[in-house]
Amino acid sequence: HAECSYLFYQASDNNLDGNQENDRSEMRQIGSTNLVNAVVFTDRNPFAVDPIAKVRYVKKNSENVLLNLGEANSGDGKTLEDFIAVALELYPSKRTVIDYNDHGAGWRRLCQDVSNGNDWINYTELKTALTNVNKRFNLHVFSTCLMGQLEVAYLLRNFGNYMVGSEETMDVPSFEYNKVLSNITDNPFVTDAQYARNFVSMFRNFYGNPAGGWDGTQTLSAIDLSKIQPLANSVNAFANVMIANFAANAVNIREARNRTQFFPHPIIQGNSSKYDYRDLGHFATLVNQMVTNPAIQTAASDIVSKLNDAVIVNWSGVNHAPNATGLSVYLIKHMPSY
Repeated sequence: HAECSYLFYQASDNNLDGNQENDRSEMRQIGSTNLVNAVVFTDRNPFAVDPIAKVRYVKKNSENVLLNLGEANSGDGKTLEDFIAVALELYPSKRTVIDYNDHGAGWRRLCQDVSNGNDWINYTELKTALTNVNKRFNLHVFSTCLMGQLEVAYLLRNFGNYMVGSEETMDVPSFEYNKVLSNITDNPFVTDAQYARNFVSMFRNFYGNPAGGWDGTQTLSAIDLSKIQPLANSVNAFANVMIANFAANAVNIREARNRTQFFPHPIIQGNSSKYDYRDLGHFATLVNQMVTNPAIQTAASDIVSKLNDAVIVNWSGVNHAPNATGLSVYLIKHMPSY
Protein backbone atom coordinates (compact mmCIF):
# COMPACT_ATOMS: atom_id res chain seq x y z
CA HIS A 1 0.00 0.00 0.00
CA ALA A 2 0.99 3.61 -0.54
CA GLU A 3 1.69 5.81 2.45
CA CYS A 4 -1.10 8.33 1.75
CA SER A 5 -4.04 8.93 -0.56
CA TYR A 6 -5.27 12.47 -1.16
CA LEU A 7 -8.95 12.38 -2.12
CA PHE A 8 -10.16 15.57 -3.78
CA TYR A 9 -13.95 16.02 -4.06
CA GLN A 10 -14.61 18.83 -6.55
CA ALA A 11 -18.27 19.82 -6.69
CA SER A 12 -17.82 22.16 -9.67
CA ASP A 13 -21.35 22.27 -11.09
CA ASN A 14 -21.68 25.96 -10.22
CA ASN A 15 -19.87 29.27 -10.68
CA LEU A 16 -16.58 27.91 -9.27
CA ASP A 17 -16.00 25.54 -12.19
CA GLY A 18 -13.15 27.52 -13.74
CA ASN A 19 -11.42 28.12 -10.43
CA GLN A 20 -11.56 24.44 -9.55
CA GLU A 21 -10.11 23.51 -12.94
CA ASN A 22 -7.17 25.71 -11.98
CA ASP A 23 -6.85 23.78 -8.70
CA ARG A 24 -6.60 20.49 -10.57
CA SER A 25 -4.14 22.00 -13.02
CA GLU A 26 -1.94 22.95 -10.07
CA MET A 27 -2.14 19.37 -8.79
CA ARG A 28 -0.92 18.08 -12.16
CA GLN A 29 2.24 20.13 -11.72
CA ILE A 30 3.20 17.64 -8.99
CA GLY A 31 1.16 14.49 -9.55
CA SER A 32 1.06 11.23 -7.67
CA THR A 33 4.12 9.25 -6.62
CA ASN A 34 4.72 5.66 -5.59
CA LEU A 35 3.99 6.72 -1.99
CA VAL A 36 1.20 9.26 -2.51
CA ASN A 37 -1.97 8.83 -4.59
CA ALA A 38 -3.95 11.87 -5.75
CA VAL A 39 -7.50 10.84 -6.72
CA VAL A 40 -10.04 13.45 -7.86
CA PHE A 41 -13.79 13.48 -8.39
CA THR A 42 -14.94 16.38 -10.58
CA ASP A 43 -18.52 17.28 -11.53
CA ARG A 44 -18.38 20.26 -13.89
CA ASN A 45 -21.11 22.70 -14.85
CA PRO A 46 -23.09 22.07 -18.05
CA PHE A 47 -21.32 24.89 -19.94
CA ALA A 48 -17.90 23.25 -19.63
CA VAL A 49 -16.27 21.80 -22.74
CA ASP A 50 -16.44 18.37 -21.09
CA PRO A 51 -19.24 18.43 -18.48
CA ILE A 52 -19.14 14.69 -17.78
CA ALA A 53 -18.42 13.85 -14.13
CA LYS A 54 -15.25 11.82 -13.79
CA VAL A 55 -12.97 10.17 -11.26
CA ARG A 56 -9.33 10.73 -12.16
CA TYR A 57 -5.91 9.66 -10.97
CA VAL A 58 -3.63 12.69 -11.10
CA LYS A 59 -0.16 12.16 -12.51
CA LYS A 60 2.58 14.66 -13.19
CA ASN A 61 1.42 16.69 -16.22
CA SER A 62 -1.43 14.24 -16.99
CA GLU A 63 -4.41 12.35 -15.62
CA ASN A 64 -5.87 8.88 -16.00
CA VAL A 65 -9.66 8.77 -16.19
CA LEU A 66 -10.77 5.95 -13.91
CA LEU A 67 -14.55 6.37 -14.23
CA ASN A 68 -16.92 8.28 -16.49
CA LEU A 69 -20.01 8.96 -14.38
CA GLY A 70 -22.22 10.89 -16.78
CA GLU A 71 -24.38 13.52 -15.09
CA ALA A 72 -23.72 13.26 -11.38
CA ASN A 73 -25.25 15.19 -8.50
CA SER A 74 -22.28 16.41 -6.47
CA GLY A 75 -24.72 18.01 -4.02
CA ASP A 76 -25.89 14.55 -2.94
CA GLY A 77 -24.12 12.87 -0.05
CA LYS A 78 -24.40 9.50 -1.81
CA THR A 79 -22.16 10.79 -4.62
CA LEU A 80 -19.50 11.75 -2.07
CA GLU A 81 -19.89 8.36 -0.40
CA ASP A 82 -19.51 6.48 -3.69
CA PHE A 83 -16.38 8.45 -4.64
CA ILE A 84 -14.72 7.76 -1.31
CA ALA A 85 -15.57 4.06 -1.53
CA VAL A 86 -14.16 3.72 -5.05
CA ALA A 87 -11.00 5.67 -4.23
CA LEU A 88 -10.34 3.62 -1.11
CA GLU A 89 -10.84 0.37 -3.02
CA LEU A 90 -8.61 1.34 -5.95
CA TYR A 91 -5.91 3.08 -3.93
CA PRO A 92 -5.66 1.71 -0.40
CA SER A 93 -3.09 3.48 1.74
CA LYS A 94 -1.91 3.74 5.31
CA ARG A 95 -3.33 7.24 5.67
CA THR A 96 -6.06 9.17 3.85
CA VAL A 97 -6.85 12.86 3.41
CA ILE A 98 -10.25 14.04 2.14
CA ASP A 99 -10.54 17.55 0.68
CA TYR A 100 -13.99 19.09 0.05
CA ASN A 101 -13.55 21.66 -2.73
CA ASP A 102 -16.48 24.01 -3.43
CA HIS A 103 -18.93 26.38 -1.76
CA GLY A 104 -19.71 25.90 1.92
CA ALA A 105 -22.02 27.32 4.58
CA GLY A 106 -20.90 25.87 7.89
CA TRP A 107 -23.15 23.24 9.50
CA ARG A 108 -25.95 24.07 7.10
CA ARG A 109 -24.50 22.71 3.85
CA LEU A 110 -21.59 22.33 1.44
CA CYS A 111 -20.96 21.33 -2.19
CA GLN A 112 -23.51 22.99 -4.47
CA ASP A 113 -24.87 21.37 -7.65
CA VAL A 114 -26.81 23.90 -9.71
CA SER A 115 -27.84 21.41 -12.42
CA ASN A 116 -29.65 19.21 -9.90
CA GLY A 117 -32.11 21.66 -8.41
CA ASN A 118 -29.41 23.63 -6.60
CA ASP A 119 -28.83 20.64 -4.35
CA TRP A 120 -26.31 20.73 -1.50
CA ILE A 121 -24.87 18.12 0.85
CA ASN A 122 -26.44 18.84 4.23
CA TYR A 123 -25.23 17.93 7.71
CA THR A 124 -27.17 14.67 7.86
CA GLU A 125 -26.03 13.56 4.40
CA LEU A 126 -22.39 14.22 5.26
CA LYS A 127 -22.70 12.22 8.47
CA THR A 128 -24.42 9.36 6.62
CA ALA A 129 -21.77 9.28 3.89
CA LEU A 130 -18.90 9.17 6.38
CA THR A 131 -20.68 6.56 8.49
CA ASN A 132 -21.28 4.30 5.49
CA VAL A 133 -17.70 4.40 4.21
CA ASN A 134 -16.58 3.46 7.73
CA LYS A 135 -13.25 5.25 7.47
CA ARG A 136 -11.41 7.37 9.99
CA PHE A 137 -9.58 9.95 7.90
CA ASN A 138 -6.26 11.31 8.99
CA LEU A 139 -7.27 14.80 7.86
CA HIS A 140 -10.41 16.54 6.62
CA VAL A 141 -9.63 19.65 4.53
CA PHE A 142 -12.34 22.20 3.75
CA SER A 143 -11.44 24.39 0.79
CA THR A 144 -14.96 25.71 1.28
CA CYS A 145 -16.37 28.72 3.08
CA LEU A 146 -17.30 28.93 6.75
CA MET A 147 -16.58 25.30 7.71
CA GLY A 148 -14.24 26.14 10.60
CA GLN A 149 -17.11 25.68 13.01
CA LEU A 150 -17.65 23.73 16.21
CA GLU A 151 -20.74 22.01 14.83
CA VAL A 152 -18.76 20.73 11.83
CA ALA A 153 -15.85 19.59 13.98
CA TYR A 154 -18.31 17.85 16.31
CA LEU A 155 -19.69 15.84 13.38
CA LEU A 156 -16.18 14.88 12.27
CA ARG A 157 -14.87 13.93 15.71
CA ASN A 158 -15.69 10.26 15.08
CA PHE A 159 -14.51 10.30 11.46
CA GLY A 160 -11.06 11.81 11.57
CA ASN A 161 -7.98 12.85 13.48
CA TYR A 162 -7.62 16.47 12.34
CA MET A 163 -9.51 19.09 10.38
CA VAL A 164 -8.54 22.23 8.50
CA GLY A 165 -11.14 24.93 7.85
CA SER A 166 -11.91 28.63 7.79
CA GLU A 167 -14.34 30.51 10.00
CA GLU A 168 -14.69 33.04 7.17
CA THR A 169 -15.69 32.90 3.55
CA MET A 170 -12.69 31.75 1.52
CA ASP A 171 -11.23 33.73 -1.34
CA VAL A 172 -10.21 32.25 -4.67
CA PRO A 173 -7.85 30.49 -4.78
CA SER A 174 -8.48 28.70 -1.51
CA PHE A 175 -5.12 26.91 -1.57
CA GLU A 176 -2.21 26.62 -4.00
CA TYR A 177 -2.59 22.94 -4.82
CA ASN A 178 0.86 22.45 -6.29
CA LYS A 179 2.17 23.34 -2.82
CA VAL A 180 -0.52 21.31 -1.03
CA LEU A 181 0.43 18.18 -2.97
CA SER A 182 4.20 18.72 -2.97
CA ASN A 183 4.03 19.27 0.78
CA ILE A 184 3.13 15.61 1.22
CA THR A 185 4.89 14.06 -1.81
CA ASP A 186 8.14 15.62 -0.60
CA ASN A 187 7.55 14.29 2.92
CA PRO A 188 5.02 11.43 2.76
CA PHE A 189 5.73 10.38 6.35
CA VAL A 190 4.79 13.77 7.82
CA THR A 191 2.56 13.42 10.88
CA ASP A 192 -1.13 14.23 10.60
CA ALA A 193 -0.77 17.15 13.00
CA GLN A 194 2.16 18.64 11.10
CA TYR A 195 0.46 18.30 7.72
CA ALA A 196 -2.58 20.09 9.17
CA ARG A 197 -0.30 22.84 10.51
CA ASN A 198 1.37 23.09 7.11
CA PHE A 199 -1.94 24.02 5.50
CA VAL A 200 -2.22 27.00 7.81
CA SER A 201 1.39 28.00 7.11
CA MET A 202 0.86 27.84 3.34
CA PHE A 203 -2.38 29.80 3.66
CA ARG A 204 -0.74 32.46 5.85
CA ASN A 205 2.21 32.83 3.48
CA PHE A 206 -0.17 33.43 0.57
CA TYR A 207 -2.89 35.59 2.12
CA GLY A 208 -0.66 37.31 4.66
CA ASN A 209 1.58 38.72 1.95
CA PRO A 210 0.87 42.49 1.72
CA ALA A 211 1.84 42.42 -1.95
CA GLY A 212 -1.19 40.22 -2.65
CA GLY A 213 -3.64 43.04 -1.97
CA TRP A 214 -5.96 40.85 0.11
CA ASP A 215 -8.45 42.52 2.49
CA GLY A 216 -7.15 40.96 5.72
CA THR A 217 -10.33 39.00 6.53
CA GLN A 218 -8.98 35.54 5.74
CA THR A 219 -8.83 32.90 8.48
CA LEU A 220 -7.69 29.29 8.72
CA SER A 221 -7.21 26.91 11.62
CA ALA A 222 -6.13 23.32 12.19
CA ILE A 223 -8.21 21.38 14.71
CA ASP A 224 -7.39 18.29 16.79
CA LEU A 225 -10.65 16.37 16.55
CA SER A 226 -9.83 14.28 19.61
CA LYS A 227 -10.28 17.46 21.69
CA ILE A 228 -13.72 18.33 20.34
CA GLN A 229 -15.84 16.25 22.70
CA PRO A 230 -14.36 17.93 25.81
CA LEU A 231 -14.90 21.31 24.14
CA ALA A 232 -18.50 20.43 23.30
CA ASN A 233 -19.07 19.34 26.90
CA SER A 234 -17.70 22.69 28.05
CA VAL A 235 -19.99 24.59 25.67
CA ASN A 236 -23.01 22.65 26.95
CA ALA A 237 -22.07 23.44 30.55
CA PHE A 238 -21.60 27.11 29.62
CA ALA A 239 -25.03 27.21 27.99
CA ASN A 240 -26.69 25.56 30.96
CA VAL A 241 -25.18 27.92 33.51
CA MET A 242 -26.17 30.94 31.40
CA ILE A 243 -29.74 29.63 31.14
CA ALA A 244 -29.88 29.05 34.87
CA ASN A 245 -28.70 32.61 35.55
CA PHE A 246 -30.12 34.34 32.51
CA ALA A 247 -32.62 36.76 34.02
CA ALA A 248 -30.01 38.69 35.99
CA ASN A 249 -27.41 38.63 33.21
CA ALA A 250 -29.43 38.90 30.00
CA VAL A 251 -28.38 42.43 29.10
CA ASN A 252 -24.66 41.69 29.36
CA ILE A 253 -24.93 38.31 27.62
CA ARG A 254 -26.83 39.96 24.78
CA GLU A 255 -24.25 42.74 24.50
CA ALA A 256 -21.39 40.23 24.54
CA ARG A 257 -23.04 38.32 21.72
CA ASN A 258 -23.54 41.49 19.67
CA ARG A 259 -19.88 42.49 20.08
CA THR A 260 -18.55 39.04 19.14
CA GLN A 261 -16.67 38.67 15.88
CA PHE A 262 -19.10 37.46 13.20
CA PHE A 263 -18.62 35.81 9.83
CA PRO A 264 -21.46 36.81 7.46
CA HIS A 265 -22.50 34.55 4.63
CA PRO A 266 -23.15 36.20 1.24
CA ILE A 267 -25.67 33.58 0.06
CA ILE A 268 -27.88 32.90 3.08
CA GLN A 269 -30.11 35.92 3.43
CA GLY A 270 -32.28 37.27 6.24
CA ASN A 271 -31.55 39.10 9.46
CA SER A 272 -31.65 35.92 11.54
CA SER A 273 -29.11 33.99 9.48
CA LYS A 274 -26.56 36.27 7.85
CA TYR A 275 -24.74 37.18 11.07
CA ASP A 276 -25.32 34.15 13.28
CA TYR A 277 -21.88 32.52 12.87
CA ARG A 278 -19.85 34.02 15.73
CA ASP A 279 -16.38 33.26 17.07
CA LEU A 280 -16.63 30.91 20.02
CA GLY A 281 -13.51 32.00 21.88
CA HIS A 282 -14.26 35.70 21.44
CA PHE A 283 -17.80 35.24 22.76
CA ALA A 284 -16.63 33.32 25.83
CA THR A 285 -13.96 35.94 26.53
CA LEU A 286 -16.44 38.82 26.27
CA VAL A 287 -18.97 37.07 28.51
CA ASN A 288 -16.23 36.49 31.08
CA GLN A 289 -15.37 40.20 30.98
CA MET A 290 -18.91 41.60 30.95
CA VAL A 291 -20.82 39.26 33.27
CA THR A 292 -20.10 39.31 37.00
CA ASN A 293 -21.68 35.97 37.88
CA PRO A 294 -18.84 33.68 39.08
CA ALA A 295 -20.40 30.46 37.74
CA ILE A 296 -20.79 31.95 34.26
CA GLN A 297 -17.25 33.33 34.37
CA THR A 298 -15.81 29.95 35.37
CA ALA A 299 -17.70 28.20 32.56
CA ALA A 300 -16.54 30.83 30.04
CA SER A 301 -12.92 30.39 31.12
CA ASP A 302 -13.22 26.65 30.66
CA ILE A 303 -14.37 27.13 27.07
CA VAL A 304 -11.28 29.22 26.30
CA SER A 305 -9.07 26.55 27.86
CA LYS A 306 -10.69 23.67 25.97
CA LEU A 307 -10.67 25.68 22.73
CA ASN A 308 -6.94 26.26 23.08
CA ASP A 309 -6.50 22.50 23.43
CA ALA A 310 -8.47 21.82 20.24
CA VAL A 311 -7.00 24.52 17.97
CA ILE A 312 -3.43 23.42 17.28
CA VAL A 313 -2.73 26.43 15.08
CA ASN A 314 -4.79 29.40 13.95
CA TRP A 315 -4.14 32.33 11.62
CA SER A 316 -6.30 35.29 10.75
CA GLY A 317 -5.71 38.42 8.72
CA VAL A 318 -5.28 41.82 10.27
CA ASN A 319 -8.99 42.64 10.10
CA HIS A 320 -9.97 39.68 12.28
CA ALA A 321 -6.98 39.10 14.54
CA PRO A 322 -7.16 38.49 17.47
CA ASN A 323 -10.93 38.01 17.54
CA ALA A 324 -10.98 34.99 15.19
CA THR A 325 -9.77 32.31 17.59
CA GLY A 326 -10.18 29.19 15.43
CA LEU A 327 -13.78 27.97 15.59
CA SER A 328 -17.09 29.71 15.12
CA VAL A 329 -20.41 28.59 16.59
CA TYR A 330 -24.05 29.04 15.61
CA LEU A 331 -25.18 31.88 17.87
CA ILE A 332 -28.50 33.16 16.65
CA LYS A 333 -29.51 36.71 17.55
CA HIS A 334 -33.26 36.74 17.12
CA MET A 335 -34.38 34.64 20.07
CA PRO A 336 -37.43 35.41 22.22
CA SER A 337 -35.26 35.34 25.36
CA TYR A 338 -33.18 38.17 23.96
